[in-house]
Amino acid sequence: MVPVVFYASYHPLTHVLSYSGETSSLLDVFIGVIILDLSGYIFHRMSHKYRFMWRFHEIHHLDEILDATTGLRVHFFELILHTFFNLVIIFLLGISLEAILIHSVFGYIIAIFHHSRIRLPIKSEKLLSYLITTPRFHEFHHDKGYKNSNTNYSFIFTVWDKLFNTYNNKTFKKNWNYGLAYQRDVDTVESILRPLKKY
Repeated sequence: MVPVVFYASYHPLTHVLSYSGETSSLLDVFIGVIILDLSGYIFHRMSHKYRFMWRFHEIHHLDEILDATTGLRVHFFELILHTFFNLVIIFLLGISLEAILIHSVFGYIIAIFHHSRIRLPIKSEKLLSYLITTPRFHEFHHDKGYKNSNTNYSFIFTVWDKLFNTYNNKTFKKNWNYGLAYQRDVDTVESILRPLKKY
């Protein structure tokens, strides 16, 4: 997918957030990162709403032991879908390669962090969660309860949940029951094949 992203970044339809042949300004890069994160929030909500997308996103939620590896547990086809979703935005707005790289690197770091079992002092984490997604903020999203797992979608910046009314303020509880109520976790091979089966 990397060559396709490079191509879209260097051959955009417009140059709203980049300059042809020049380095983008810091403001353009910052806005690009914000837009890509909003895109991630929207894609995540769609992955829970639409059955076809859920088939692939489900693999991430089947994990019953939430830890840093959960952040990397994503079906390859979901990554492809997400990349193409972002490509449309990159192509239409001319989001710079700098913004894409910064968002990608920071996004992966945050994904590993907010799926981890790291426990910060609760006051510090609550304060930090006003800006970025923290473990306690996100673990609520992995609860087996359907209503719980359909909240706190934010990827990097938590503002989207608060802005679009998907924030659940009953976070920061000691223990949640992770996974999916209707299906136990599956092994590696099944996690690859399961979305491709009709069930």
